[in-house]
Amino acid sequence: MPITIANETGLMPYQETKSPDLKLESVQPTQDLSPLLSWRERKEWFSSNRKAIVPSYLPVEEVQAHFDHMPSHYWEKVSAEDLSWGLEVIHRFFHDLAQPAGGGAGVMIDWRETSEKGVFTVVFSTWDRQGLLAKAAAVFSAVGFSILQAEAYTRSDHVVLDMFRVFESAPRPGGRWKEISFLLEGALSQPPRFASVWACSRHRHLAEPSQIPLTILIENPVGQDWTSIRIEASDRLGLLYDVLQEIADADLHLHEAEIRTEVGKVKDTLLVTNRDGNKLADAKQINDLRQRLENALTING
Repeated sequence: MPITIANETGLMPYQETKSPDLKLESVQPTQDLSPLLSWRERKEWFSSNRKAIVPSYLPVEEVQAHFDHMPSHYWEKVSAEDLSWGLEVIHRFFHDLAQPAGGGAGVMIDWRETSEKGVFTVVFSTWDRQGLLAKAAAVFSAVGFSILQAEAYTRSDHVVLDMFRVFESAPRPGGRWKEISFLLEGALSQPPRFASVWACSRHRHLAEPSQIPLTILIENPVGQDWTSIRIEASDRLGLLYDVLQEIADADLHLHEAEIRTEVGKVKDTLLVTNRDGNKLADAKQINDLRQRLENALTING
């Protein structure tokens, strides 16, 4: 399974008639969007201003597919800059698949440093698959990154665009992104590479007992077709992986994830559905899920 790191390649767009420059460039919003706008109004604004936001070399059909298939919660939060960046990463993903060695199951990763020391924004695109976000979270933990924020977006055509804000407490010169790509490629391969399996579980042996009482709230909001899971706990290496892996093992689909870390405390909100795309209506299934999460998140001293 090939994996490509956008910042370490000089890929040319597969539409040769377009601009040969694939450098990721920041796009400045043409105006501030009101926080009172609905997701439909925001989507319409981005669509109307796409010529000022989207790089001109991107194929029109790719851009339109993004507007057609991205879920509503994406449009609630995305900025003009991140819209452009995400489209470029997805373009590179498709370009990679079109290569003879692509094999149809690659992963495209890109990252940017933020103004905060040691904090990076990481984006990756691939095909949707069971447990994808959990494996990505495990890889970050394995190389010593703390996940500050994560947002998962799955298009209706099964293209994934996931975004992470991560913190590296002990920066290492060079090699970290190649290590991340190696482990993520191995975790997504069938069967998983041994080194990646080990990396996904090693944090369990390093974690300390929680200093904050674990809170798990599972609800079915009225009028929604998904189940909400809210978790508050002490932050620790690999916590997000443990949560997401239990959701994957329970054969649930992650509709949306919002991860927040605040001074040693995590506040995670996850929206899930069953394999049929419906909320969890069975009380036993909900109780079993709660017990699975409690067992996974409880570290004994």
